[in-house]
Amino acid sequence: MKRRTKIITGILGLFLLLLISLGIYLYITYKSVFIDRAGTHSQPVYLYIPSSSGYRALCDSLFSKGVVSDTVLFHRTARAKKLPENIHPGHYRIPPDITLNRLVNTLRSGSQTPVNVTFNNIRMIEEMARSAGNQLQIDSAEIMEAVNDQALWEELLGHTPDPLAFFIPNTYEFYWTTSARGFIRRMHREHQSFWNETRRRKAEQTGLTPHKVATLASIVQEETNKVSEMARIAGVFINRLERNMKLQADPTLKYAAGDWSIRRVLNKHKTIPSPYNTYMHPGLPPGPISMPEPIAIDKVLNYENHSYLFFVASASRPGYHEFSKTLREHNNKSRAYHRHLNRQRIYR
Repeated sequence: MKRRTKIITGILGLFLLLLISLGIYLYITYKSVFIDRAGTHSQPVYLYIPSSSGYRALCDSLFSKGVVSDTVLFHRTARAKKLPENIHPGHYRIPPDITLNRLVNTLRSGSQTPVNVTFNNIRMIEEMARSAGNQLQIDSAEIMEAVNDQALWEELLGHTPDPLAFFIPNTYEFYWTTSARGFIRRMHREHQSFWNETRRRKAEQTGLTPHKVATLASIVQEETNKVSEMARIAGVFINRLERNMKLQADPTLKYAAGDWSIRRVLNKHKTIPSPYNTYMHPGLPPGPISMPEPIAIDKVLNYENHSYLFFVASASRPGYHEFSKTLREHNNKSRAYHRHLNRQRIYR
């Protein structure tokens, strides 16, 4: 009887030991999955999962970046939650304190983090496509194909716009996996939002359409990088337009020549046969010569009301301009600036 009691006690003790061991194992596993940090990274990790990626490529990326420290436990958790069958491409921000459970849930659900897409200082639409393509999964060729998709523009606008006048340079949040047509649709919404009732009313009061405002703004921003001068320069061009004077804007000649490296506009440039040559043709050119920034557009819409009809780069204040009301005064200032260019040995 005593021997039997000892055997039963031993079995119960062993069972209790196994139970305690199982409890410890389950607690450690629970803690490792639901409480502890998944990896060793001390800063956020930005993970990009291309559309072509599978489970193995995802694991390689996670392990190499230190996002996961216990690979065996990750595989177990991932398979239990069916992550291998639910790989979602995208851009994911993985914080240092993320747990294994939250990491797998984030990846399995496709809860990607938006990326900031910035494009500015654009002179050709291909530059915008290249810039956006470098920041998204799509490439520039796909964006250009969408830009040239007349059926898409018919759906959105009813006509095909001038791309340089349509896109508004800025920083936007996108999902990294956004398609080229999704990019265009988003830019359409941003265009509509930018050209709100207030801006459209100001354009109408100026006697310009939004397209013409964008065209003039592109010339203004090529004339100066000083925001403080933009409204005054816009006022000069508005005055000339109202008096049917040719704009005679040097940047339009650089555009017509296809050479933005020109530092000194010469008489030969003024004879370039192009509708963008504002020395030859009155009024605004057919469209923008670059993609106008929002600040340049707003400076045109809020142009300075004055009597100036001329301006020339300042010889004494680099980057700024001298403004004149009469041709005689302007010619004197122009000669001073040309002497300055000669002293700098800038002949073309």
